[in-house]
Order: sequence, then structure tokens, then C-alpha cells
Amino acid sequence: MLSVMNRFVEDQTKVAVVGAGLLGQEISERIAACNFNFVDVLALMDEDKSFRTRPLTGYDILLLVCSSSDKTGLITETKIAEMANETGIMTIAFLVDEVAAAKPLASDDCKQELKSFKECVDSFFVIDDSYKKGAMAERYEDITDYSYHVVFSIIEIANSREIISIDREDLYAMFKNKGEVSVYMGHGRGLEKASQAIKTAIYDVNESVLRNISHYLIQIYGDISLLDASVACECLKKVAGEGISIVFSVSYHEEAKDECNVTVIAA
Repeated sequence: MLSVMNRFVEDQTKVAVVGAGLLGQEISERIAACNFNFVDVLALMDEDKSFRTRPLTGYDILLLVCSSSDKTGLITETKIAEMANETGIMTIAFLVDEVAAAKPLASDDCKQELKSFKECVDSFFVIDDSYKKGAMAERYEDITDYSYHVVFSIIEIANSREIISIDREDLYAMFKNKGEVSVYMGHGRGLEKASQAIKTAIYDVNESVLRNISHYLIQIYGDISLLDASVACECLKKVAGEGISIVFSVSYHEEAKDECNVTVIAA
């Protein structure tokens, strides 16, 4: 049986973003320019240029962005994740593989640092150039741009206070102590935009993979309604099976003009 959970949220989830290395900093700067409410982009260094050692307090979620082949960045973000763990902040990492997908995820001298980082965070996304195989490839300039949109989507899910929002409890259930999670992004236009968006999101995903996943989080935003959200959930259900649990967020954006975007998180 399809389980769909949603609720209107009163308590705002507070998010912090830290990017390491040139890639992480570029993505963080783009996030900062969005001027989200209740989202802070934190510097790695304090004003005296020393490594950030001040306690991370007042946040519910910490997003860590880093290249999977940046040894220094991995070490730095592992330290920050450890600080967050000490204060009970949930940590979500975005590991961006700037090397071609056909090559190893990281060089040999980064493997231990990568392993330590993964073990230190609650959940992590591995982002590589396999997105180029999907139906949405032409919408992104490069892997950095795609990675930015993945991070943006997670913030939008946590930050949205529109038609239906996901609360902190649901976010923790989805990301706390989950290890690697997957993300699929889609776009739709016209009368069947919701179903089209889901279909483009899972365009190149093997059906057997989807059927082995029990929990999904769907964010649908654009010129949409509750009916569109229901259509999106039913469309995913047809592919992934009857027994899945879906939590969803719906955010209306008038400027989208009969278009919608969907982000599907699978854990």
C-alpha cells in the first residue's frame, strides 16, 4: 500500500552550508546569493584565518560540499562533520567526482580520507557525470552546475514553506544514519507536467533498482497544485511498487508558467 505522509510545518528548519576547495566554495557562493531564509553559508576560516573551531550551534542540518578527489577538503570537512556530530546536528554530504565517471571515484591517496568522511556523516550523495546520460543533461552547464542544483534542491526541501512542507522529523527519518542516498531530477511542461517530470527524473534508472528502495522523498515545485503532487506520487508508485513510503513537498512558483521541476530522493 502506498504511504504518503505530509503536513503543514510551523517550526522552521535551520540549515548551514560549508563548501571546501574551489568547487565547494563556488557552489556555496551561489547558494549564498539565493538569500534563503534560515540558511547560512559558513566560512571554513575564522576572521584570523585559522581553521574554524567555534561550536556549530543553532542549526538542525549541516550540508557539506566537497570534491571527492580533494584530499585537503575531505580532511577539513571531516573535522567540521565531527564538530556537528558533537552538537547533534544532522550532516549531509555532497561528494562531487570531477573525474570522468568511467574512472575511479578518487585517487588512491584520497581513499582513506574519503572513507573517513563518509563514516562521519549521516548521509551522502555521490555526484558524478553519469547525469549526462539522463533526460535532463542539457539543462546543466557542467558537473558543478548540476551539483549546485542538487544542493539547491535539498535546501529547497528543508526551507520550503509553501503548499505542503516537510518537517524536521521527516527529514531526519530520510537522512539520519542512512549512508549513501540517491537523487533523481526531472522537469515537466503542460497538462501532464507532473508525470512527465517524474518520468524524466527516473529516465535512466533500472526499474529493479527503484523496486529495491522502500523510502522516497519527492519535492515538486513550479506552477503546480496538490493534484499534480498526487499524480507525481502515483506515477512513481507504478514503477517502484505498492509498498513504498513517500514523503513529499509542494512549492508553488507562479513564474514557472505551466512548468514544474521534481527532485526524487531515494534511501
